[in-house]
Order: sequence, then structure tokens, then C-alpha cells
Amino acid sequence: MKYYTLLDNYYEIVTTDFTGHYQHPCIGFKNWDYLPHGYKLEGPISELSKLPEGQILSECEPTTFLISNYTSPIKRYIIVKKDFIDLLQNFRVGENQHWKIKVHYKEAILDYYLLYLSYPSQEKYIDFENSLFWVSNPAKYVLEKGPNYQKQYVDISDFEEYSKNYWKLKKDNCFLKSEKLIFDFRKPKEDLFRINGMDNITGYYVSERLKNAMEKKEYTGIKFHDIDNQYNSFYKFLY
Repeated sequence: MKYYTLLDNYYEIVTTDFTGHYQHPCIGFKNWDYLPHGYKLEGPISELSKLPEGQILSECEPTTFLISNYTSPIKRYIIVKKDFIDLLQNFRVGENQHWKIKVHYKEAILDYYLLYLSYPSQEKYIDFENSLFWVSNPAKYVLEKGPNYQKQYVDISDFEEYSKNYWKLKKDNCFLKSEKLIFDFRKPKEDLFRINGMDNITGYYVSERLKNAMEKKEYTGIKFHDIDNQYNSFYKFLY
């Protein structure tokens, strides 16, 4: 089964103000800082003392999916209408939570939901052991004059080891890069999952089955990128 990254359709839902600058349809959310964030955000959220509350610009049309400065690109939370929450009941989705939030639009208050998948899936779908990782050292790269730079490869067995190496290297102003990253979709899989804690691929992914259902319902505010075409040759997908 093919997969697609779930992206906000920025150009569909932005508008231009009198200065000629583009604006998000949600000019901001109050109480956003009460939501858990973080590089390794995972697990159910036990309690929220306050929920986000949004505002849609009056010159914009409300869309099925909303974006804001906090949810663009879509990485940890999704702001969406109830119809999408209901649609997911017919698909394979891991443990998730959603909260009803208020979004102001003109004189009305619209009902939207904050959707969160409790557990990321990088351990399920990335074959760390057979992928290839290396250390990027910018200072050493300059010192060795670019083409003569010798890559230092690192063995990574799982996401926990990836995360430890990532943060250790970052303290030394170095970066953990992937030369070959293998996604294995041959195992049992969900129709919606998220990957967290990996710079270039963090975000939400949908199956072709769910994508087709979303397109049939003509949802707005989002778009899909085929991962086979979106990512370069450093990524390998097994189906």
C-alpha cells in the first residue's frame, strides 16, 4: 500500500492583506503553550488545563483542516472538523485523542477538533539497523575543504539509539544524517500514523486508501505528497 505525507495546503487558504503580505487564515491560537510539545512527544495526554482557541480571518473561508503558526507544517497536532474524526472510525488508526476546541469566525464560533496520535511509529516503519547514518561535522568539512571530507559512519539499531546520538552530536555542533533510510511497509500497517523526532520526515502520513476517501469527501486545507516522489534517492521504500 502506498503512503503520502499529509501537508497543509497553504496556498489554498491564505489571503493577502492590504500590505500585500500573505496571512494564515488562523491569525493565532490562545492557550497553545498549555499543550505538550517536544522532540520525543509520545504517549497519551492525561490532562489539559486549557484548550487552544482560534480565530479565522473574516476574508477567508473556513476549511476542513486549519493551519496556524503552531501546526504548519503538520507535525504533532491536527486541527480538523468533526467529519474527519468520524471518517477515521472506518480506518486503521492507532491510539489517539481529540478535543473539541472553539474557533471564532466573523460573528460565529465554529467547532473544530484538535487531533493527536498518542504514539509515533518510526520504530514500526523505519528499518534503523539496515539504514545508513553518518556524522556531519561542518567545522571539519570546511577544514578538509569539502570534497576531501571523510564521512564518519555510525551504527544505529533503533530509534532510542538514534535519539541519543542525535542529541549528543548536537551539543558538539554536529548533525546525524542519513545516507540511506529504509522504510518497511510490508508489516501490518495503519491508515494514519505519525513519525516524530526525525528532522526531515517528522509528520503525519496517510495510506492511499484513506487519501482516496478524503479526496472523495473533498476535504479542504490539506494536500498529499507521494513519498516515492517527495523524497530523494537516499530513501528506500519496501512494500
